[in-house]
Amino acid sequence: MARVTVPVGEARAQRFASAASRCERMLLAMHDLRYAWRVFVKNPTFTIVIVLTLALGIGANTAVFSIVNGVLLRPLPYPEPDRLVMILQRSTTNPLLSKAFGSYADYKEYALHAQTLERLAGIRWAAGGTILSGRGQAKGVVLNLVTEDFFSLLGAQAANFPAAGAGQKLQSHSVHRVRWKGA
Repeated sequence: MARVTVPVGEARAQRFASAASRCERMLLAMHDLRYAWRVFVKNPTFTIVIVLTLALGIGANTAVFSIVNGVLLRPLPYPEPDRLVMILQRSTTNPLLSKAFGSYADYKEYALHAQTLERLAGIRWAAGGTILSGRGQAKGVVLNLVTEDFFSLLGAQAANFPAAGAGQKLQSHSVHRVRWKGA
């Protein structure tokens, strides 16, 4: 096929050459796809192995990304999450065992002498659960003890309940629904 050259501007000539190379690349890609299709039709076992490998790889990649995105990349659902810190005491007998505060007196001591912290709240995670009984069927629940300013520090408030003061018990909304049957 003979090429015809027409004297045009430099930019226009480059666009014409670029369009021609794109067309050639598309033709080559179509040729490669037709060849791949013929190979896949001739070897169905190979095709199944390839498709399953791709599906497994894409599924595993999606699962790992979802976990990393949820745990590491998304910001915490609290106001100013970059300013939240967790203070843990490490056990001298078992370095893998850490706890937030040994006792309420420890928490009060930290709160009294903390100069670099704007606010301080404490939580004691439940080692086990408890049985909630009363009306209806008994349910197993996990209860955590928190200090009076725990929810306000996180910018949250217990659903449908006023904030509890010192020495008062605060129920979560789910415990309230279980105990009082959706009231």
